[in-house]
Parts: sequence; structure tokens; C-alpha cells
Amino acid sequence: GEADWQAVAATAEVLSVPLLVNGDIQNLDTARQALAQSGADGVMVGRAAEGQPWVLKQIAAGLLGEAVPASPNTQEKAELVSGFFDDMISHHGFYAGLRNSRKHLAWFAHGLPKANEFRRLATTATSAEEVHDLIQHFFVDLAPEAILPEAA
Repeated sequence: GEADWQAVAATAEVLSVPLLVNGDIQNLDTARQALAQSGADGVMVGRAAEGQPWVLKQIAAGLLGEAVPASPNTQEKAELVSGFFDDMISHHGFYAGLRNSRKHLAWFAHGLPKANEFRRLATTATSAEEVHDLIQHFFVDLAPEAILPEAA
């Protein structure tokens, strides 16, 4: 189903504490719609941030009346994904970090050419070097700038 932001409005009217609305908030436009329809004080973003964590900064900047930062280009995205992968390995250790990073790598690949192939290779990779090579190949070599979704 779809989030019913208007159903939150009755609650927002009687509360004296801050109220957050969530559900189906995917970008700045839907965040604004959710706030307008619900009367809430803020928004929570869930699945829309999977694979595109920069959407949180874009939404926050737009709601604060600041310039909305652009989505990362392919090279910036590759660096972000590589850094994320390295952080997972550093935090969890190699084997657990590799295993725990798989779903996140798949989320980052969503919408890219050959994303299914990337997911298959990333889930069977056995070394950090292999994962970094995959990231470079799929996020830079195969991903023209035009296919990256704009969140704002």
C-alpha cells in the first residue's frame, strides 16, 4: 500500500511534541508533500536511502531552504561505495564485513547497467581487491553519467 500522510494530520493537531512522518518518502518532493499533507514536524526516510545515502542530505538541505547538493557522479559514487566497503571490512573484520556488505553493494548497483551481474559477482567475491575491481568496473567503466538517478 501507499503511505497515508493525511491520516497523520489529526494526530499532529493534538500533539505538543514533535511528530515525524514516514513512508514513501523518496526525495525532496515527496518529503515536502508528506509534510504538507500530514502537518508533521519532520520526515523519516527508509528504503529510499538504500544505495543512495546522499538523498538524506539532499532532502535536509531542501527542507532547510539551502542549495540541494547534486547526486554523486559515477567516479564519486565508486569512491563512496569503495569507502563503504572498506569501512565494513574494518568494522566487522574481513569475512563478516564481506558478507554484511553484500546487500548494500546490491542496493548501490540498483539501476546500473548489468546490476544483476554485479550482484552475482559481488556475492561470490572472495577478496577485497576483487570487490574493489568490481566496483570500479561497474560504477565507472559501465555507468554513463546519464543513468544515475537524481534524488531531488
